[in-house]
Amino acid sequence: MSDSLDEKKIKIAIVAGEKSGDELGGPLMESLKQQFQDISFIGVGGEKMHLQGLSSFFPMEKISVMGIIEPLFKLRELLSLRRKLKKFLLIEKPDIFIGIDAPDFNLPISRFLKKKMTLKTVQYVSPSVWAWRKGRIKSIEKAVDCVITLFPFEEDAYKHSNIRICYAGHPLAYRLDQDFDELIKGKQAKSIALLPGSRKSEISLLANDMIRAARELKRKDKSYQFYMPLSDERHLELIKEPMEGLITISFNNAQEVLSNCQMAIITSGTATLEAMLLRTPCVTLYKTGWLTYRIVKPLLSIDNFSLPNLLAGSKLLPELLQDAGYKTYMAGKWDLGIEPGYTPATRGFDRSFVQLGASASHFAEHLWGDYSLYELDGQRIDIDDLPEDFYSTNYYTDKILEFIQSNDDSPWFAYVPLTTPHWPLQVPDIWLNRNLGKYDDGYDALRENRMEQAGILGVLPPGLNKDNFQPTASPWAELTPTQQTQFARSQEIYASMIENLDFNIGKLVSYLDLTNQLNKTVIIFTSDHGDLMGEQGLMLKHCFHNEGLIRSPFIWSDPYDESPAERTDMLSGTIDIASTILGRAGLAPYHGIQGFDIIAAHKSNSPPSRLGILLEEDEIPFNANCEHYLRTRSFVDGRWRMTYWLEHGFGELYDHHNDPHELNNLWNDPGSSSEKAQLIEMMMREKFSLDEMAPKAEFCA
Repeated sequence: MSDSLDEKKIKIAIVAGEKSGDELGGPLMESLKQQFQDISFIGVGGEKMHLQGLSSFFPMEKISVMGIIEPLFKLRELLSLRRKLKKFLLIEKPDIFIGIDAPDFNLPISRFLKKKMTLKTVQYVSPSVWAWRKGRIKSIEKAVDCVITLFPFEEDAYKHSNIRICYAGHPLAYRLDQDFDELIKGKQAKSIALLPGSRKSEISLLANDMIRAARELKRKDKSYQFYMPLSDERHLELIKEPMEGLITISFNNAQEVLSNCQMAIITSGTATLEAMLLRTPCVTLYKTGWLTYRIVKPLLSIDNFSLPNLLAGSKLLPELLQDAGYKTYMAGKWDLGIEPGYTPATRGFDRSFVQLGASASHFAEHLWGDYSLYELDGQRIDIDDLPEDFYSTNYYTDKILEFIQSNDDSPWFAYVPLTTPHWPLQVPDIWLNRNLGKYDDGYDALRENRMEQAGILGVLPPGLNKDNFQPTASPWAELTPTQQTQFARSQEIYASMIENLDFNIGKLVSYLDLTNQLNKTVIIFTSDHGDLMGEQGLMLKHCFHNEGLIRSPFIWSDPYDESPAERTDMLSGTIDIASTILGRAGLAPYHGIQGFDIIAAHKSNSPPSRLGILLEEDEIPFNANCEHYLRTRSFVDGRWRMTYWLEHGFGELYDHHNDPHELNNLWNDPGSSSEKAQLIEMMMREKFSLDEMAPKAEFCA
């Protein structure tokens, strides 16, 4: 707003065409009233906007219609209303016009007012140009001075226009976040919310289908309970299916219903965001008239239509497997987001028990204050509610077995990211002393033993021996007795944690064998990183991209593959796992997915067309032992590992053929300058390639 506006009475024309627009308009008007003392509003809106002082020129419901063909049946009325509104605004002479959503109704008004009057025009909620009809951007540019967007991916669509773009975010996220913990308490067992939309056309097309689906579910299981929150009592007239005794009807309380239900069936729109924020898993659907569908379908440029999926940038692996008929289960660590909408219950898993965050105690005790990090099917679990003998690996294994046992005859996918042997080093008492004394000789002796075993197995590069592996750490004999005890005891407990993990994996495999499922189950064993545990005198993982940390096993066992077991040195990474699983499930790679089907590549003897593996990391100050986040970027090919520490001008360069333990940094070695320059170029080429494959690319065409 200009200073001149602040000095006079401001008149703002604002038009919302439906309930979701009214939900946005009310807070916007409230915010403007806080900034400007003498302000008035004219236009069209609903209840929320009326409460902020708007007297609607005509009822908002008159222009609340969706689709391409559907508005044609009301075209004469819509055009008449728009003409009357234009004349009204010319007489009233507002300073600013704000159209909220409803672009087909609002943009012509904006264009008319810009031509007839000297005023600024704003479109609040971008038309879906990132999804279809991208050519509309030119007409939008002629109509408005500014577009306010709700989602971060929308800005890219306007990058070649002269329109000012303001990303505001969705107010719903801020509003729900304030009392989130209270909202998600007390979800009722076997409760399903049915949200057929807020427009009359949506309710007419979808509500009856939802009721029929509810009736079928109730027939199979009498314990299901169904709740349908409607936005207007008049919408009951649009529902033809009988629902007495089947569905509880309420009005204007969608958030309350979603927060109390275990899942939801929702018409695509803002309500899917509410469900995501309230951690209510949902099935999203939409339905139009057949002619609208035939016209719109070829024009769409996106593969996802649900807003949570659009925010994610793509479908997610469990969702793709669900689409193929798989039941999806998870138990273990989830470090991909703890905010609403980013946990497994809303990311494609039918059942899940998870520990959110990077680390926690392996016992039923708090590690980071009093905040619980555990969730069962999207509901937060207090640590006090966990069993007294809780140990993470034991409990996650029992949970995944419980989920698999509940499965019907559907194919299933289970993701079991066990947290051990991740720090903290903890193990139940019965496992505590299983490796007592095994590491008392120290890491010097351990290294000698491992070198000997590596020679026997033939895994050392030709010409190498122990003389090539000179440690950088102090000799074991120079450590104090206390230091020696700490190192030895840490390694003992670490080894016991691995033995416990091995026992639980055996327990899972034995169950599959006893139930005749092992002969039809693909088993993948891998890890996200290694651990130093005394290597080079260091512990844990915070040595950034050290070879001992980034090289981890990938074991693939397929009962349908009768070829003999093989080992491959094919260059691959965790980025390839999702594509490999999809390939084995008979699903085509999803548009935008990064990585390759490494099993298919191995069998065809055709390695992926990549220059190397790119690694990127933001290390937190605590782990980096510095005052700010430290970003590192590494590139690994078959021979070299190069790491560049951004903002520091410092790097690492190791030749694994001659220096497999990475003891000699060649970054500043003049004799290696050509190799370093070549690796930098290869790293950038690989980064550009990955960026091209990224899901976001589909919005930038």
